[in-house]
Amino acid sequence: GHSREAVMDSVVRSMEDYINYITPQFSRTHLNFQRVPTVDTSNPFAAKGIPSLDESFVVIHFRNLEGIDFP
Repeated sequence: GHSREAVMDSVVRSMEDYINYITPQFSRTHLNFQRVPTVDTSNPFAAKGIPSLDESFVVIHFRNLEGIDFP
């Protein structure tokens, strides 16, 4: 087998753009909407479709709540 470090290095090299460019976007925006499924999505190959609205909820994250007026 391969060492743990060698496997981690291989994964990081194959996901370099994801790690360095895509993921950091979420911490740089002022407002994020994230749809979270409440059904099992552990096997994407067995899924028949995207979870419906009644099978998920939305998380809204504000980077800075100062100046936000909630009704």
